[in-house]
Amino acid sequence: MKPLLITPSLLDSWDWYMQNESDTAREEFIGVIKRERSPDNEAMMHGRAFEARVRMECDPLHTEWMTQNDADDIYKTFHKEKDAEYMSCVYELAKHLLGGVWQIALSKTETINGIEFVKYGRVDVIKYGIIDVKFSQTFESGKYLGKAQTKMYLDLAPQAPWMQYTVCDGKVIYYGDKFLRDDVAPINQDIGNFWNWLQNDKELLFLYLNNWQSKY
Repeated sequence: MKPLLITPSLLDSWDWYMQNESDTAREEFIGVIKRERSPDNEAMMHGRAFEARVRMECDPLHTEWMTQNDADDIYKTFHKEKDAEYMSCVYELAKHLLGGVWQIALSKTETINGIEFVKYGRVDVIKYGIIDVKFSQTFESGKYLGKAQTKMYLDLAPQAPWMQYTVCDGKVIYYGDKFLRDDVAPINQDIGNFWNWLQNDKELLFLYLNNWQSKY
């Protein structure tokens, strides 16, 4: 068997499922395990559009990274260009991220609980440390400390001493959460717990084994 792919989004979806008591929670998690693409909601679209705008400001002469989806998201939110507070946030964050390297795909193969996994993540920006860009109407300090994204990214980028979440609500940018490596729990424990939990759910185990094998 090829190594099994494991990502922060999968682990965070599992965490959500474990805490969700709704009647549709299992069905939704099965969709994640099957790797079914769900329709993008408005929040996701606004988040991608904001990130793309900031990246364009950082390096306006090089936009070969832009996909059709990026362009579509910006077009759908074009009215934001008339919002002075929104654009001020774009310019401010672009200045903060200037010189950073964008959208780095990182991976590592490691044996955990006797199983070979490929840990994978795509980092928004690395500028000495890891910086993640989020667009949200709410900001809650400490929210991302225990998230798989924080643990996985610091594991995959061992040279980074910290990870910072920059959260914009369209009016203000919050720079509050910068998590030092020593304060973040290792991701391998989460991966091991996920694998052990799957052993008791044969349906989900079967779906994971058949949908998450690495290409390599």
